[in-house]
Amino acid sequence: MNIGPKEYSKGGEEATYVHLEEKGNNLDQHLLSTQAKEASSQTKSIVFALLTGVFYALHNFTLGSLARMGYLARFNTGIGMIISAIIYYIYKFIMAKKNGEEFFNREESVFLNQKRNFAHGSRGRVEPWIVIGILVNNIFKIGGGLVVIIAFKLALESGLNQGIITSIFGMTPFLASLCFYCFFNEKLRISQVVGMMFMVGCIVCIGLGTTSHKSDKNLHNTKMFIHPESSNTTAYICIFLACICPVFFAIGGLIMRLMKVEFQTDPAEFTQVCYIWQAPVLVAVVIFGYTAGGFEFILVDFVQMVVAGMLVNVGGACFNIAVSCGNAGVAYSLINVQVIIFSVLAAVFLQQIPSNIEMLAGTLGIIGSCIMSIGPSIVEKIQKSIGK
Repeated sequence: MNIGPKEYSKGGEEATYVHLEEKGNNLDQHLLSTQAKEASSQTKSIVFALLTGVFYALHNFTLGSLARMGYLARFNTGIGMIISAIIYYIYKFIMAKKNGEEFFNREESVFLNQKRNFAHGSRGRVEPWIVIGILVNNIFKIGGGLVVIIAFKLALESGLNQGIITSIFGMTPFLASLCFYCFFNEKLRISQVVGMMFMVGCIVCIGLGTTSHKSDKNLHNTKMFIHPESSNTTAYICIFLACICPVFFAIGGLIMRLMKVEFQTDPAEFTQVCYIWQAPVLVAVVIFGYTAGGFEFILVDFVQMVVAGMLVNVGGACFNIAVSCGNAGVAYSLINVQVIIFSVLAAVFLQQIPSNIEMLAGTLGIIGSCIMSIGPSIVEKIQKSIGK
């Protein structure tokens, strides 16, 4: 009489075992699927970060090769940025119509305080601080671009490799962290300080490279080289200006961060609006340059500069994708490939052959930038593993 219940119990255990086994298999499949998605996302992040470096390198090379045009080169590339911003909004309009959505939604306007609107459920008014942020950001964008073009022009005149000079721009993460420390009380990490030490070494080596034994032939191979006796002074001014450039970049990042934290402003929309607002000034300066300014209009040069400006916007879009798909620090590190690409292009096409000490400077700059970018996350992982 007891056989029935025992058999029933046994059957129930087997059924439970089968159910648990199936559940375990489903969990394994879900885990494998999640890991595959993460791997795909990381791969996508790496690819787009490298593309960002390529686009930035091509932009800088074009800007550097046409640096003889001075301020006009910067403002012409700005027109390219405006064109790319217009294309961006045309694309948004087409997609909105395709999906049956509103192209302009006042409640999502970049000029509104989205944090206040969300909290109070109101349409809200234009936030004056956002307008001020756009204006200040444009001032630093244009100012930083002018400093970059002057640095590139002086590099041409002194025979310095422009690609090596851009390695100094790797100080931007440290200066940005310093700004965040002052405004958001975010602590500085030891890895960022170590990375900055490498950047100081980079600057020192570039300075030493200006007094290294460059042959007169190498100097005169540079088309813009004019005064051999003043090359060292010109090079030092170039290095000084290159050190100032990251300050402009860091302040621009700080403004973007403030807009995001205080008003929930979309960074991509904020950037495009900034480009559009630059249009009147840029167009006016370009017209002045080609008329009263005495610059000769050369269609090929103009097209090159406009395309270079568009490349910056495309590179920025690629970088946003890279950050959204993976680790931001890794993405920042990978875009340093622009230093290598730009240095090679400058050496091949502009005859800016770097000396050994200049190549050491570029290497130190890349290492320093990578340490500042991925160092904090590595230290955090090590601390967590030790804590376990």
